[in-house]
Amino acid sequence: AYLLQHRNNRLVILAAHAGKSVFLFPDPDGVNRTGSAEQFSSVKEQVWRKLTELSNAPIDEGSLPRILVVDSSPDFAEQYISIMNCIFSAQKKHVPIDSCVLASEPSAFLQQASYLTGGIYFKPKEPQGLVQYFLSIWLADADTRQMLKLPTQASVDFRAMCFCHKQTISTAFVCPVCLSLFCEFSPICSTCGIRSQIKPLKAKRPIHQIS
Repeated sequence: AYLLQHRNNRLVILAAHAGKSVFLFPDPDGVNRTGSAEQFSSVKEQVWRKLTELSNAPIDEGSLPRILVVDSSPDFAEQYISIMNCIFSAQKKHVPIDSCVLASEPSAFLQQASYLTGGIYFKPKEPQGLVQYFLSIWLADADTRQMLKLPTQASVDFRAMCFCHKQTISTAFVCPVCLSLFCEFSPICSTCGIRSQIKPLKAKRPIHQIS
């Protein structure tokens, strides 16, 4: 849309990767195009192609990515879906998620994130000693951590949040297509729109005893 506003408008899209940044658009090795309509039609194709090349490129040898989350606010129910998507992506890429929780209450989201990805969840009792915590707990890599006595989670809150009312639930109705969770039964999934083929249970007939 920006390219179509004026013929002299130019657009640059960069992607941050491990140890480098890459031009997604325009192609630094390509020919500069002056027509705005021509530029607009090529943005999607070129960005997608560059992202595919970048994601398929091997990571530098010895590179062990990790994520450290420093949290000072309570969990926000509306962020549950996006956070779980991040957790599953990190788990698939074997990227540990470490969690430093400074909020007054524990974070169920980050408990699950650290547990499922093999990271370290810790809630410091003395915020004044953050530097010491960072150096002694989260600085070590995965191999070094196996030789250290690090804090572990005594228990993990695996309860999920329903997609309809954003409430914490232990038992839920699950959509068989998109795996959305609901605290109440609905014949139509509000996420993907699929219609459930499950019929409501019929009431059982009373059993009469023969005397």
